[in-house]
Formats: sequence, structure tokens, C-alpha cells
Amino acid sequence: MQFIISAVTWDKALKADMLQAELPALAAKLGVKGVEFRPYWRDARKELPETKQQLAKYGLTAVYACNDALLSDTMEGTQASLDAMVESLNIAFLMDAPILRVNVANGPFNADFIRTEWWQKAAGSVVAMAAEKGIVLAVENPPNPAAGKAELLLALLETVNSPHFRLTYDTGNWLMAGQKPEEALDKLEQYVGYVHLKDMVPQNNTYAHSYLGVGAVEVLGLMNRILKAGYRGPLALEFPGGDDPEEKVRLSLKYIYGK
Repeated sequence: MQFIISAVTWDKALKADMLQAELPALAAKLGVKGVEFRPYWRDARKELPETKQQLAKYGLTAVYACNDALLSDTMEGTQASLDAMVESLNIAFLMDAPILRVNVANGPFNADFIRTEWWQKAAGSVVAMAAEKGIVLAVENPPNPAAGKAELLLALLETVNSPHFRLTYDTGNWLMAGQKPEEALDKLEQYVGYVHLKDMVPQNNTYAHSYLGVGAVEVLGLMNRILKAGYRGPLALEFPGGDDPEEKVRLSLKYIYGK
């Protein structure tokens, strides 16, 4: 199993003075196979060479998770977001990352765009660029009812219809979207191209993101089902780390391995 850590677990430190080039050493220390990087760069062009050097030093893989989205509420906003996605593709390519995680939307959006010729052409162009670079765009199910419906994700995946456009299956986000993770997997299992492992803890009539094994999600069962279906890609331990991110990762690995 190819477990990797996520920069989001070190959010607090990375928003202070930590650099993402420090994450590969932490991944090696924790015994995982790679790192999911995020747009925490202060200057990506300066930081990328050192980050790549550290990945190579420890023999680790990289995934890049950008904040760019496939949909907005206007044509202009949607095109601008897809244009930004091209720059994120370039960063992923420079990192030798085989996967670029993308979003459905970052705010209000018009789902009807999916059926339009201009959107299909624009999104298809970005996917074609990804294919040329050997990268899979993996759209994540978000933690909200508007954009996080399995039916919407399925419409995106079926419309684009490319092996270089797949799903980031996040084990926890479905609950915040008002859906059962198992039922979403029934609909989307064949499209899984990347996986986020997180738990969800009930809190004030909703849920809070958490490390594994302490909440309402059967993370281990979902993970094993995805693996049984043939998925062999990275499994990102992707959750808030608070003041002790390393311990949250260790506890999550203990939950997975049962020791």
C-alpha cells in the first residue's frame, strides 16, 4: 500500500515558517512513500528544485493538490479557473507528480455548464494537456451538499470521459455533503484515480475532519474495498494535524495496521 502524507496536515506550520521542502524528510521518518503538496509555496519556482531534491534523496513520490476548480458561476470565471489549472499542471509536471488533485468549484457554480460545448472543449483541452504530461487530473468530492453529490461527480467524469480525468475519492467529505460514503462508492468505484483517507467526528450537528479511527467513517472498510477493486495508487493521509501532526499520522497508521 502506497501511503503518503499531505501538506494540509502541517497547515499550521506551513502558514508560519515551515517550507514544503521539509516534508519529504518527515515522510521518510514516518515510513510512508510520498507527499501530497499544496499551494503553500512562498515562491514555487525557488522552492521546487529543493523539494524535488529532497524527494529524490528519500526515494519518494509526489502528488500535487491545487485549489483550481472545474466550474464557476460564469463562463469567464470558469475559464479563468481552468487557465489557472494549466499553471498548476506545470508545477505538478516539474515535481514529476503523476496526479493533480482539482476541485469541482470554489464557490457558486453553474452545473449546467457541463452540458455545454464550450465547457466540454475548455475542460477537454486541460485534460489533453495533462495527458501529454503523463498526469491524471483527479477531481475531489468536496464537503458540501451543492458540489459534493455523487451524481454531479459522475456527470463530470462521464462527460469528460478520459483515463486522464478521474476521481479523488475522499472517505470523509461525503458525510458533510449529506451522502453515505459506501453508496457514493457504489456509483463511482470504477473512476477512482486517487484517494484521501480521513475520518469525520460529529460536532454541532455537522462533522469535523479528523485523523483515522476516531469518528463516524469506516475508513478501513472503504480503503480495503477500493484496493480490492484494483486501485494501486497513492493513499493520502489527509486531515488536520493540529499542534502534533506527526502523532496524528502515527495514530492513523496504527489504526490501519492494527498495531
